[in-house]
Amino acid sequence: MSAFPFAFVAALALALAGCASAPPKPPAAAPDPTAERAQRLARAAYAAGDHRQAAYLYRDAALRAEARDDPAAAADARYDLAVSLLRLDDVDAALVEVDRARAALRLSGRPTFAELDLLEAALRYRRGEWDTVLRLAADARAGDGAVAARAAYLRGLVAAERRDAAGVETALTAQTDPTGAEAEELRGRLALLQGRDAEAASAFERAADRRREALDYGGMARLLVAAGQAAERGRDPARAAALYLRAGGTFATRERPVEARRWLTRAEQLAREARQPGLAAEARARLGALETRP
Repeated sequence: MSAFPFAFVAALALALAGCASAPPKPPAAAPDPTAERAQRLARAAYAAGDHRQAAYLYRDAALRAEARDDPAAAADARYDLAVSLLRLDDVDAALVEVDRARAALRLSGRPTFAELDLLEAALRYRRGEWDTVLRLAADARAGDGAVAARAAYLRGLVAAERRDAAGVETALTAQTDPTGAEAEELRGRLALLQGRDAEAASAFERAADRRREALDYGGMARLLVAAGQAAERGRDPARAAALYLRAGGTFATRERPVEARRWLTRAEQLAREARQPGLAAEARARLGALETRP
């Protein structure tokens, strides 16, 4: 799922096998074919980009695991549910599921793990809790390549918020995929800090393309906004208008009317300023469609 594994509980159990300090593991619960089917369907829904359906199915799997007193399976499902909720931009609900996953792990006799910490760090970043993000990401820096790169990415985002260009550069060099969404976003943030606005807009656009390829449309829309803001700062209103138009359209389809209205309105304003009547008309039309929705 996303950048994180589905079977994290099993992997964690293998990593801790033979650890003398670990508490005894509870006996394995009997398989539940209905819950296993819900997990399979949830994975398929997530892979297809239907995160709402995935969340519904993961919640069902978690409840079934709890009903049969299988905390390990409940932790697995709660974690995957939290990832699905993050994709739906429901940060508060996702944090609730992170807490429930941690509680289930404690019941199963297993400690937390890097992927769960990084998921919470991503959620805390969305809430502007920079110090908590750094604390959660710090323990993951010694993990495997993907985990360490993700932790570096989150540290780089906080560095950008704090206008620490050296910190962003360090995070960028730690990325394992130089053309991935995380690397491109960090590249854009570094360019912004260095006053290279047009380059920043291009990097954010490339990052948005990578998010679209991963079916992460919420992340794509946010990066299109970042690209538009960089273009606007670089005094390119036509480019900014086109980017805000795209972002607003995506927010509208994701039932985020406040964000959609904000960026479509800004797209229309900038299109008029840039004397782009076609762009302005399209923005007005999309705003009109928003107002007529039930």
